[in-house]
Amino acid sequence: AAGDAVGSKLGDLADLSGVVGDVGAIVGSSIRDVELALIANSGYWSPVELCYKYMYFLHSTVELPWVGAVALGTLFIRAMLSPLNVEQMRMAERMSVAKPELDRLNAEAKAAVAEGADGMKYTAEMQK
Repeated sequence: AAGDAVGSKLGDLADLSGVVGDVGAIVGSSIRDVELALIANSGYWSPVELCYKYMYFLHSTVELPWVGAVALGTLFIRAMLSPLNVEQMRMAERMSVAKPELDRLNAEAKAAVAEGADGMKYTAEMQK
């Protein structure tokens, strides 16, 4: 019975040889293949996959080193998003101008609600 148990354990180890061989093939492959296996083909990290494919495109097409691909990719994305950044700065400036008036209306609404009045008038005024 003890011999059968040992034989069973050895059989289980033999079944793992295919798995160990696959891991060995992955480890022996290039860094690109490992990166693709871990990142790009994960299926769960689509934003990561998109960023990886974008950086890999720059790296392989423009033939830049990885550092250059990351720097160029970052500059390109920032340039594409600059109109949104300008609009965000404009909206922040508008909010900073309107903030004192909104704070005053908010204080009045809280005082009115505390006295038992309806604060909907102030809510409508704040939304203008």
